[in-house]
Amino acid sequence: RHRFGAMATVVLGLALALLGQGLLLIVPVLWTASIARAPLETLRPSAIDSTLDLVLRPVPRRLREHWIALVEVALRPAAIALGALLLVGISGASRDVSVAALAGVILLNLLVFGLRREHARTLGLARRHWLQPGEVLRRLLGDAHGSASVMRALHEADPTRVREALEMAPLLPRDLSRLVVPLLSHDDPSVRRLSCDYLAERPKTDPELLRPGLSDPEPAARASAIRAFSSLGGVVARDETTALLEHENFVLASAAASALARIPETRAEGVQALEGLARSSQADARRSAARALGELGDSGSAGAIRRLLDDEDPAVRQAAIEAAGRLRQPDHLLSLLWALKARETALQAETALSAYEPHVLQQALERHGSDPMIAGGLLRALGRIASPEATELLTTLLWAESDLTRADAATALAKAVQGNPRLKVDRPRLHTAMWLELAVAYRALAAAEALELPDAPQDGASGSAPALEPSPPWDPRERAQLLVAWALDEEFERAAQRLFLVLTALHPDSVGKTLRSRRTLVLEALSNRLAPDLARALLGLFGARPRSEKLRLATGALRPPERTAEEWLLELVGAEAAWTVTAATTWAGAYGVEAATARIQCHLQRPEPYLREAALEALEALLPIEQLPRVIRPLLWDEAPAIRERVDEVLERIVDEAELRHTSGALERVAIC
Repeated sequence: RHRFGAMATVVLGLALALLGQGLLLIVPVLWTASIARAPLETLRPSAIDSTLDLVLRPVPRRLREHWIALVEVALRPAAIALGALLLVGISGASRDVSVAALAGVILLNLLVFGLRREHARTLGLARRHWLQPGEVLRRLLGDAHGSASVMRALHEADPTRVREALEMAPLLPRDLSRLVVPLLSHDDPSVRRLSCDYLAERPKTDPELLRPGLSDPEPAARASAIRAFSSLGGVVARDETTALLEHENFVLASAAASALARIPETRAEGVQALEGLARSSQADARRSAARALGELGDSGSAGAIRRLLDDEDPAVRQAAIEAAGRLRQPDHLLSLLWALKARETALQAETALSAYEPHVLQQALERHGSDPMIAGGLLRALGRIASPEATELLTTLLWAESDLTRADAATALAKAVQGNPRLKVDRPRLHTAMWLELAVAYRALAAAEALELPDAPQDGASGSAPALEPSPPWDPRERAQLLVAWALDEEFERAAQRLFLVLTALHPDSVGKTLRSRRTLVLEALSNRLAPDLARALLGLFGARPRSEKLRLATGALRPPERTAEEWLLELVGAEAAWTVTAATTWAGAYGVEAATARIQCHLQRPEPYLREAALEALEALLPIEQLPRVIRPLLWDEAPAIRERVDEVLERIVDEAELRHTSGALERVAIC
């Protein structure tokens, strides 16, 4: 029965095939439809669907689903319907069929070519960094619809809506002064204050429109009116304004002093009043004075601002830093550099330093670049400047000896190019910088291979990161392997990040913040836009190959030198990254690498407490016990409690060992007697 069923199926299939071929010969329209359908069924799975998947792979999941639904539900049925309409109008002549098939193939190839051309741009859009809120508002509100929304909100009765509109109005390119002027008499004082602030930034505004606000009953609104009135060229009443210098509201007093300082006849009096507020015991008064001195822009007040830069209150220092950025005085530069080291003032200091000329920052970098926090802040300030001179300096620093300096320079350069796509960069020098980072990455792979560390679980890494266990392994050697594998993986990852930052500077529209799992995809998309040898080297490094295979295929300057495991370990002990040095020091102590003893002793003076503790532990294993007292003497008063406890344990062990030797010697002498 089964044999009969199989034979019947084959015979029926052949009969239906013959019937179909006969119908194709009889009905030309079916012939045309079959010819048009055949390439669609052949190319659709291999070209259109795969290309669409390639394009949409970097897009977030929800957006990718929307695009696939659009193609499957709307575009593809529409194309089939259009094809059916074309088939109805085509006659049965073979010439017309050939023309239609040729036209379809050409259109299909153009579609595939266009999709693949947009692939790199799609990658860039999917990985682009989030913009600043102000930039987002500019893009959202820069069109006519956004301006109309703000204009409608300015006419509403709800004060909250009006305040929100006034806060967004400065972000619009359109001048809304005509609509803001009536709000100077609004019932809400916050609306009046924001209206004055908006009009102060419009030089064409008539200052007389703000004169009623000079007597506003609310101090903050009155202060804003005085600042706007004086900044627009209005001359305040001397007697009335002088009386405000002693007002209990420091914002209003500083605004009055600033207004007097803008009048030539009362300039000295106004500056003196501001300097008096700068010496006040109240932090609010000093902050208001710092802001007013910055808005005044008088170089004669540089001394007062310099004192405020060292104020004990962070808010006062922030206001003084903003004022120093407006004055751009050389005397303030050192204080701004030190402000980079404090978390609460680092951002304001970077913004203030970006107002200086690039050559000034270059000189500061040469003098104070040894401090990583200062160097990083200066490089970020150069990235904010984004001028050709700043770009040239950042490109030069891509060859710095410090990995951290190269990373900061690459980050600043990438952000500068992304913010200004028209900014020209030296592409050959950037390609050379990428070769340098490629060599660094291959050295991390070579060290991991020489030390026989396990392969990383992710493609393109040098070693495996420590597993998330409840506690670290107790075996010292196993723990050392785990730490060094983790450290080398981070060394590789930092080199990879610098590589992609430089690649972002070269192709800002196609590369951005790239996840490790998508690096190969980005490189494949950009392979036709990079030099062939550079593209091969990048794909070879980040491809899904074993570590040993990657090292075997490395050629030229990328091939690491042939070294023993001990030689690679000695290089890691003297590395720049403190965590890498800590891991290598732990390895040297666990495996008894005596050649690293001298370098490890130098690590006892390092600022990182975990590195000093690792060095002490390694020296316990490497040095004879009689040499330990001389080595650990500088750590007796270490600031880290864990190190002091470890020193006490070492001293107890030394004492026990000495007592044991003394007792052994006494027993030996008794036995001899």
